Amino acid sequence: MAYPESQQSALQTLLWDLIPGDGKSIGNGNLRRQLIEQAKSRFHVVLDLDDYWKLRDSLLRAGKIKKGQGKGGSVSRVIAEPIRATSGEAASNEIEEETAEEEGLYEPLLRTIRTFYAPDYEITDFVCEKTARQGRRRTGGTWTRPDITLVAVRNYDFAASKSLEVITFEVKPLDSFGIEGAFEAASHSRSAHRSCLLVQTSQETDYSVHAAFERLTSECRRFGITLITFFDPTDYDTFEVVNEAELATPAPADIDKFIREQLSDTGKDHIRRLLR
Repeated sequence: MAYPESQQSALQTLLWDLIPGDGKSIGNGNLRRQLIEQAKSRFHVVLDLDDYWKLRDSLLRAGKIKKGQGKGGSVSRVIAEPIRATSGEAASNEIEEETAEEEGLYEPLLRTIRTFYAPDYEITDFVCEKTARQGRRRTGGTWTRPDITLVAVRNYDFAASKSLEVITFEVKPLDSFGIEGAFEAASHSRSAHRSCLLVQTSQETDYSVHAAFERLTSECRRFGITLITFFDPTDYDTFEVVNEAELATPAPADIDKFIREQLSDTGKDHIRRLLR
C-alpha cells in the first residue's frame, strides 16, 4: 500500500533515525523490516517493498546516505568531515575561530547548498558558485555581489518549457544580527528570484527573545528576504528557515546581466548547455 505524500517527510525522518548515527552500515533487509514495523506501530501506515525503495532513494538523492556492500546491499549515513582534523580543546577553539569568520564559511556552505539545499528544493540541474571576493573583476559593485549564487534550470514536462531560477545567498558569521545583512540581501533581489540571508547562530542562545534578531527577522519580512539560520555549516540538519519569502519575478534583462557579471565562464557555459 502506497503511503500518503503528506506523510513522506515523517517517514523519511523515521527511516533516517533507523540508520546508525555513527556511520556504520545496515542491511537493506534489516532496515526495511524495521521501517515497516515502526511505520505501522507509530503512524498506522502499511508500507511495502516499493515504499521502502522510494524512501531510501529519496535519502540517497539528498546525499544523506550512501550505498554499501553486503547481502542484499546496505546503506549508511554520510558523515560530514570536520573542518580541521586536530584534537582536544585546541581543535574546538580553532574551529570556533574559523567558523566565526565569514570567509571561512563560504566553502562548507557551498558544499551544503549543493548537496542538501538543492535536493531539498527539488533542484536537480544547476550551477552553484562562490561569487564573493572576485578581485578586480567587474561585477557591478560590492552590494550587487552575493557571497554564493545558485542558478537552477527547471524543466516542466507538461508546459514544454525550461526556466531559470536565480537564488542568492548573503552569509553572516556567528551572531551577526545587524540589519545591514537584510539590506545587502535585498540589493540582490533585483536580479534574483529568491534572495537568502544565511546567519550562523550559537546552539546555546534563545533567539526568540533576542531583540536584534527579532528586528532582523522583521526587516527580512519587509524586504521579502528568506532568512536562514545555521549552527554547523556542514550539517544541513542545523539549518532553519526563519522566514521564507515568496519567489520574486525579476526582469529577464536583469537576470541575464546578473549571470553574465557574476558567474564564471565555466558556469555560464554549463547553464547554456542545460537550457538547450
